[in-house]
Amino acid sequence: MDKPKTKPKESKSESKEQRFNRIASSRASKVLKYLRLLGNCSNKSNYAFTQEQVDKLFDTIYDYTERMQSKFIATTENQDMFEF
Repeated sequence: MDKPKTKPKESKSESKEQRFNRIASSRASKVLKYLRLLGNCSNKSNYAFTQEQVDKLFDTIYDYTERMQSKFIATTENQDMFEF
């Protein structure tokens, strides 16, 4: 029987920045891996696609990337809040 995966124990002394660096690095590496794998689909010997499909694919990825990036940018222009 396979042993269930457990996440590494976090150090209680780990700062928020250290935690961000650890987790964001891991997740970004996974995103880059899957983008490289997606690039394999460009091999016309193995796949057939139209420019419209390629445009839709990358427009979707670009739009989603922009939405995620906006979560990291705090601007007062985008806030729908009232403050005194």
